[in-house]
This record gives sequence, structure tokens and C-alpha cells, in this order.
Amino acid sequence: MDFKKIHELLVSNNENRLDEGSNALFDAIDKNLIKYFQSKWRLSKEEGEDISQMAMLKIIQKAHTVSQPEKFERWCWMVAKNKARDNWRKGKKEKEVIDYNSELVDDSQIQIDQNDTSDKNECVSVGFKNFKKKYPEHAYVLELKEDDCPIKEISWYIDRTPTATKEFLNQCRKKLAPFIKHCLNVD
Repeated sequence: MDFKKIHELLVSNNENRLDEGSNALFDAIDKNLIKYFQSKWRLSKEEGEDISQMAMLKIIQKAHTVSQPEKFERWCWMVAKNKARDNWRKGKKEKEVIDYNSELVDDSQIQIDQNDTSDKNECVSVGFKNFKKKYPEHAYVLELKEDDCPIKEISWYIDRTPTATKEFLNQCRKKLAPFIKHCLNVD
């Protein structure tokens, strides 16, 4: 069923047509949303399903606000992307609260863990894991860049301008350096 017809069903006052429209919307977009959330937002399948459900609910509740039914599909994707952004921001705030509430990694433990490694790759891996514990947002951005994600896309994920994102990447690298610099001395 096309999105114009789905929109027509969702804005009808008939409960049976609303149910039919909801089911058609689910069939038309749910799997694609979950795949999108997993690939672009790096979410687990369960997280993708949760956000997809939240987006579907919002789409069904607000379908009547779309004045041009031919643009309904595009609007649905915009709502879904906004839900993913909201979820990312919520997670970011929760991590900041956890960090603030003294869930920080003990720096002395980090040094002990890293000195136990013998291989450079393993050493860097352990260093990055420790860095990720202490600076999860910074690690996330570095992982995106390592996966060849364009600056423009990273800036969209972290809600910064591309210029600010480049600067933030430089700051991330500087913060990572103490966690892995000793790896260069490992034979």
C-alpha cells in the first residue's frame, strides 16, 4: 500500500480504518526503520525496535498534521530520525549524569591494566577500552571516524557544526593519547 493511502486511513475518523492504516504503516516501514537505526545510529536490534515503535506511535498520533499526503512518507522518515536523535541525546545526558555521580574509572587501575599487555595491538585495544569507559562520547566519535564516517554525518550525530566536529575530533585524539602512548614503547 502506498503512503498516500496509509495517510488517508490514519486521518480517518473510523476506528477500523485507523487500525488498517496503522497495520499498513507498520508493514511498510518498520523493518526499514530498524535496519536504518542499526546501520546509521549503531543501535542494537532491540533499541532499533524500541525507537521504531516510538516513531510509529508519534506518526500515528500526528498524521493529521501532514497537509500534503504526497509528502507523508518523507515526513514519516523525518519523525523517525528525530526520535533517533532524541534517543541519542537522552543517552548522552544519562552518561554525563553517571560520570558526574562518581562512576569514573580509577586512573591508577587504567595504568595497571595497560602495563599487563604485551602486544601493541592488544595494548592499544585495552587503552581504547579504558578511554571509552572514561570518555564514552569521545570514543563514539573516534569510532565513527575510524569507520570512515564523513565529518558532515558525524556532525549530524553529535549535533555540532562540521567545523566544531573537526575541533572535537582533535580534542578526542588528545584525550586518547595518554591511554595509548605507552603502547609505543612495547616491543
